[in-house]
This record gives sequence, structure tokens and C-alpha cells, in this order.
Amino acid sequence: MTRVIRVPRSLFSSNQLSSTPNTFTMKSLAVWLALIMIVLPVLALPVQAQTCNFNVIATLDVGDSPFGVTTSPDGQTMWVANSGGLFANSNKVTVVNATTFAIETVITVGNFPEDIAFTSDGSQAFVTNSSDGTVSVINAATRTVTQTISLASIPMTFPFGIVASKHDKKVFVTSASGEFDGSDKNIAVLDITNPSNVTLSGAFTAPGFGGRPAIRPIDNELIVPVAPTESGPPKLLMINQSSGVVLHEIQLPGSTAFPQDVAITPSGRFAYVSLLDFSGGTGGVWVVNLKTRSTVTVINTGDPLVHGIGMTPDGEFVFATNFSSGSNSVTVIDTDTNSIVTTIPTGPQPNEVAVTLDGTRGFITNQNGTTNDVTVFCIPN
Repeated sequence: MTRVIRVPRSLFSSNQLSSTPNTFTMKSLAVWLALIMIVLPVLALPVQAQTCNFNVIATLDVGDSPFGVTTSPDGQTMWVANSGGLFANSNKVTVVNATTFAIETVITVGNFPEDIAFTSDGSQAFVTNSSDGTVSVINAATRTVTQTISLASIPMTFPFGIVASKHDKKVFVTSASGEFDGSDKNIAVLDITNPSNVTLSGAFTAPGFGGRPAIRPIDNELIVPVAPTESGPPKLLMINQSSGVVLHEIQLPGSTAFPQDVAITPSGRFAYVSLLDFSGGTGGVWVVNLKTRSTVTVINTGDPLVHGIGMTPDGEFVFATNFSSGSNSVTVIDTDTNSIVTTIPTGPQPNEVAVTLDGTRGFITNQNGTTNDVTVFCIPN
């Protein structure tokens, strides 16, 4: 878009130019030049940057029922796990260009893939295959599956969340099965020291239904949301990554929700936990101070089924997906005030949110979408 800056003709009129220095409007000229220097950088911004207010900028068709979404470490692509339906599973991961929104690759994995994690260098990706009880290991450069790790020996069924340790030694996998598989060992540990031979090295005890895990930036703790039953109460476990020992357990008394997802601020001080409540409670977003190990507040989004949590890289905004049928929205939260900023319209049953590394765009998976499988929105800078 071409923009024209109009300067008053009087500023450079012949009368002014022929005036003496005392009467020549040098101050006016200086003021105009200063204004131009201020305005020009603003006018040079893309239209999106000038008008962005968390508005939707694109909707994408990425195929069967997208579940989780993760940003690649280089920021170039968004990886989407296409779970499909409960009775008609998909087995695909769709790789989307983060700038053009074009589909670059479709990778075949196990049945009902749910979440994706990367090593810090982006060389490998790991996908939880819920129906199969396995994890697919992907060479991110060739975008091919190199291994499939079974969790049956734990035993573990319905693997859900997944995260890689900071130093790329381990991958942690959580289970949504509760004790239905006969085991309290609901955190599987993969040894990824040798990228060409990833192995199942053990499992940590965490009774109940596990949500998506995260790594705390300080102290390198594994943070896992769990609930003993589908009626809560929600807990947040702070776990030593080496020993599997639960260092601290934080509980939200009185809540009947079970926690699905967690995002941690870059400082490592605060956790934002999504609360999914099938038991008549309000759900919401549980804000936890990890330093004092106490509840800050619970933010009511208006939907009892808050499923996914995303966060901008600087920790300024949190995005909570409202999963109830008909809600079709994501709530935006300002982490400075823990207040709701706005609501973003989405497709049916938004599941997860991932944000680009520059913090300018967010990608929302709509699990029951048809052609609007992924909603892309802009983020004000």
C-alpha cells in the first residue's frame, strides 16, 4: 500500500522562504521534520501491525480433526496433530508454513495423534499416538518416522501430553488413562541421548489423569497437571526430572475440574492451568505462583470446559481454548493483571494454541472443524 504524506504548502511558501532568519519559521520546520520522523516508521508498518487487535487473519483446512499444535524451534513451521474422530482415527501430522500458511508435508504416524514436542535444536519431533499407546519419533529434516516406541511395558495407555527436557536428554509423556491401565506410572520417560536409538527408560509415579506437561525455565523442574478423578480436585506436580520425585504438590481445593494443560511464564514464577469441568463447576484458568506454591486466582472464561493453554514467548498474553460445543472461542488474558482482554472467534471446539516465535501470530486447532480446522489470529505488538 502506498501512503502519501501531505505537508502544508504554506510551510515552504515563497513568502516564508524570502523572510529574514528572524521571521522564517525555523521552529515550524523543525517541528514538521520531527513529526515526519515519528510518523514515517508507523506508516512503514504492515497494515496488519497497525490494525491488529487479536483479529482472525486466516482459516486453514488441514484435514481430519486437528488436536495439538506446536511451533517448530526454528519458527518456520507449525506442526498439527490430526487425531481424527474417536471411531475413525486419523494417523497424520500436518506441517504448515508459519508465514504463507501453505501445507508443506503430511507425515503418517500412529492412530489418534494428540501432541507434538521437539528437541531444542529441532532435529527430532515426538508424537503421542493415543489409540496405539505409542510415541512416533520423527526426523524433522526428512520429515519421516524413524522409530515407534511402545509404552505397553509400563503399562501405559492413552498417551496425551509430551515435552522434551531442556538439555535434550529425556522426553516425558503423560497419560490421560488414569488408573484404567492398572498402573499409577502415568509419566513415561524416553531416553533420547542417542537420537538414532530412542528408548523407553522408565516411568514416574503420578496417580490420576495427567494433562499436558511443561518444563519450568528455572530449576529445570517437570510440571505436570493431574487429577485423581475426572471430578478433580486439580493438582500441579513439581517433579525432579532425574529422580521422578515429586518435590511439591499444589492443589485447588473445592474444584471439581481436572487440569488439561499448563503454560509457564518465562520467569518460571507463574503457571496458567486450563480446567476442564464435567461436574457442573465453572472450570476456568487456574493461576499458580510456583515460587510460593499457592493459588493466585481462577479466571472464569465463561466456559466450564477450558482445554488448551497457549502463551506468547514474552509471557504477556495467555490464550485459553473454550472447548464446549457452541462456545467456539479463545479467551485472551493479560498476565500483568490476570484480566480478560478479549475473546477470539474460532471454529468448533478449539483444542490448543501455538504462537509463532516472534509473537505476532497464533494458531488455534479446532477439533471439530471441517474446512476451518485451524484459526490464525494476529497478536498486537
